[in-house]
Order: sequence, then structure tokens, then C-alpha cells
Amino acid sequence: MNYSDKPWIKKYDGEVPEIIKIPNISLVDLFNRSVRANKNSVCTIFKDQVYTYCEIEELSNRVAAYLISKGIQKGDRVGISLPNTATFVIYYYGILKTGGVVMALNPAYRPNEVQSLAAESGIKILRSRGLRSLFYLQSFIRKSRLFRTRQLLNQ
Repeated sequence: MNYSDKPWIKKYDGEVPEIIKIPNISLVDLFNRSVRANKNSVCTIFKDQVYTYCEIEELSNRVAAYLISKGIQKGDRVGISLPNTATFVIYYYGILKTGGVVMALNPAYRPNEVQSLAAESGIKILRSRGLRSLFYLQSFIRKSRLFRTRQLLNQ
């Protein structure tokens, strides 16, 4: 047995096709389609936070506008160091809408790990969680700009 035999296909449920056609469109375009089709439907739930597709679109547009106002351009790397929450989703799509490249960092990374990854990847802005994280990151990431969701979303 070798890779070309694709033995995993035998394990697929009957209705799962062997080949899945993937549309040649961006993730932002797919998200926009979902927003149009599901405007007031729930998009994300985290604990007691429930957001509709329209709300995620509005908030991610704010993030995109903010990033652009800070000089983020197509191809720039923007870091997210957040747990799996609605805020991560909002920033993820906000970054993509600018043409930026999402650099997702584990929020459990230590400051020296973040420093190394930021330097290697060329992160221009890093969205982190909490003041303590921002404090540590500021001392390690020299050319990055840091910001908090609360400041942005309350504008």
C-alpha cells in the first residue's frame, strides 16, 4: 500500500465525495457570501457572547479600517495572539479585509517565543489579550504596534 492508493477513501462515509471542488475565490468573498445569505443568523457563540453574521461583518470592517489607518497594506503580516473567541474571528476577517496576512500565535506562548516569531515573520501589528500581555510584548517587539479590541470597538 502506498500514498497513491489513497486508503483513507475507503473510510469515508458514503455521501462524501472522493474529490471536493473548491471554488477559486478568496476567504473574504466566501465570508461575504455567508453574510448575505445568513445576515441575522448566529455566526459565533462563545460563552454568553452571541454574534450574528452582520455583527461580525460590521466589527471586522471596523478592525480593517483601523488597521488601514495604522498603515497596514496588502501583504503586511498582522499577528493575533488570542484564544478561540469571537474576538479572534473579528480580527481574523478584519486582517483579511485589508489584504493583510494573518499570523495566529498561541496566546500561551512566552514573551521570548512571541519575540522570535514576530521577528521571523515580520509582524507589523500584534493584537494580544490583556494589559499584561501588551506590557511584555511591548518590551520585546521593537517595531510592532500593539492595540486592544476594547479601544477599537468603543470608538
